[in-house]
Amino acid sequence: MTIRDRIKRIDPVAMVALVIIVIGVCWLYSAMGRAVPVVDWGTSEEERTAREARPHVYAASGVLGLGALTLLTGGRRIAALLVAPAAVVPAVLLACTNPDWALPLLATLITIPFAIGAGIAAAFKRRRTR
Repeated sequence: MTIRDRIKRIDPVAMVALVIIVIGVCWLYSAMGRAVPVVDWGTSEEERTAREARPHVYAASGVLGLGALTLLTGGRRIAALLVAPAAVVPAVLLACTNPDWALPLLATLITIPFAIGAGIAAAFKRRRTR
């Protein structure tokens, strides 16, 4: 199989979704690391940084949700279902739990590999036609 044959197999809508997902994941990792510090010394500077990072977590979750919607419009329902928890769960846990807990960061670390894997699989696997 030549490179030209491999390029023909790439789904362009899923590739756009993969780029959106990767951008959202990078932003979510960065923002979640600031919003939920692993080592918290209790200073006012850390509290201010965590408070300022929370909107970035919500925006990054929105970008991941956009990636899931892009996969859904491309007909990749299973991949969209694997990306959706990465968009919803960390933001909901950050909004609903104590800011001192590391549960949102743990949820991010668990759900993100599924989102990246689903995006890669959707971009490089052929769609099944019925």
